[in-house]
Amino acid sequence: MARHIPVPSSVAGSASPPVSIARARVRAAIRLVEAAAGDADLGSATPSAIAGAIRGARQALGADPEPNTAEAARLLKEALDAVEDGLPPDVTGALLVRAARLLR
Repeated sequence: MARHIPVPSSVAGSASPPVSIARARVRAAIRLVEAAAGDADLGSATPSAIAGAIRGARQALGADPEPNTAEAARLLKEALDAVEDGLPPDVTGALLVRAARLLR
């Protein structure tokens, strides 16, 4: 029978699994925005792909009551609105970076 070995939070990370998932999806959205802003071969860096990554991050956060998480969710909503309104990628990127910092 396997024995459960506790992992210290300093090693495991202090974020809950949904927050960790959201953080990873925000980072993916940031990479897409950077690709779109860099005028590189856009490939998968389309507005719909960026919006999908943001929606995934918001969904992962759910209704987490933590103040930082709630603020990050608000910033993600603004970033999604920016994508849907066709604002420049740097506007969306700035909102995503602020959200990512809150999800640390």
